[in-house]
Amino acid sequence: MLSTLEIDYVDILNIQFVTLKDLPKIFNTGGLFELALSFQKEGKAKFIGLSTHNVSIAIQAANSGKFDTIMFPINLVNHKLSGRDELLTTCLKKRIGLIAIKPFAGGKLLMRNRTVYIAKYQTGGIKFKKKIPRDITPMKCINYVNSLPGVSVVLTGVKSVEELNENLKYLTQQEKNQDISSLIEFFKNDTD
Repeated sequence: MLSTLEIDYVDILNIQFVTLKDLPKIFNTGGLFELALSFQKEGKAKFIGLSTHNVSIAIQAANSGKFDTIMFPINLVNHKLSGRDELLTTCLKKRIGLIAIKPFAGGKLLMRNRTVYIAKYQTGGIKFKKKIPRDITPMKCINYVNSLPGVSVVLTGVKSVEELNENLKYLTQQEKNQDISSLIEFFKNDTD
């Protein structure tokens, strides 16, 4: 990849989509973490990251002291996900870059006024089926995730130029501190 992109290193070498089944293999002799360390020692990667859709793996990774970044789904649906607050606190205390992915739950939170099914991988562990409120917006979703202590950056993901432009409005919006308490209550009440 380095030669294809004509670069000498990557900022973050990410061990992607780690499951419970994969976790032990990553740390075995000759495993992916050892390979990532060798690339880092060679100067081909500055930092080592891990991404997962499982909160217990994210917490283990944060507590291991081996990772500089962790990618994990964070959105309104998983507001009460068991372990999520522990992950946020651990990343904040240990100065680990927490990269929040799926702030729109794979786009499902933007399907306003429609009943949607949100899968566990889109929330980090909660299944959800409900009619999405009319007043939810990309700005409110991004504001919510960005307001959480421990979150370093939000990766929104887009399917079109229109979605990209809508998400970029966040950078210039005047209402970054919108009241979203009703949305938090909406999702909190139905995900117990």
